[in-house]
Amino acid sequence: ITVPTVSVLQRHPFTVSSAPSDAVRSVHIKVMESRSMMEELTWTGQLEKVLLEAADPVSLLRDVCVEGPYGATSGKFGDHVVLIAGGIGITPMHSLFRELLLHAQASTRLLDAEYSKESQYGGILDGEDTKKVSLVWSAKSYTEIDLFAETLFEAVQYSKKSGSHTFQVSLF
Repeated sequence: ITVPTVSVLQRHPFTVSSAPSDAVRSVHIKVMESRSMMEELTWTGQLEKVLLEAADPVSLLRDVCVEGPYGATSGKFGDHVVLIAGGIGITPMHSLFRELLLHAQASTRLLDAEYSKESQYGGILDGEDTKKVSLVWSAKSYTEIDLFAETLFEAVQYSKKSGSHTFQVSLF
């Protein structure tokens, strides 16, 4: 990703944290602190400053240059999927966890949303019926957990309602 309002020359890797079937795309970027008070702000620190000081942050992001994606997630899963993440490394796991949750919800008709295995965004699932998904996440703070709390809560609630799918969340 290149954000010209921060730097025209610097490119930084990122991971989309929303599911392929979500209507809105989301990216979570962790702000890295400078090593000392004398150093300039890091790229992520500059990005945060620009967005916080802007009257209309969304308009600043219209000129963002995105390159990729690189790599692919396999759409073939077994009965039990285990996802393990640490810190901000949760973003690709969240995307996959959420996609599996949406797939399970759609297959049991608990969602009234327009969703299919092959969504308009190119869903990643090929019809395998995963029965159990375990997410193990080690986070530094509750602030990190709060970023994805909605999906985690939704998964736990779905597991209570569904007799056929289990979504397990372990936070450390």
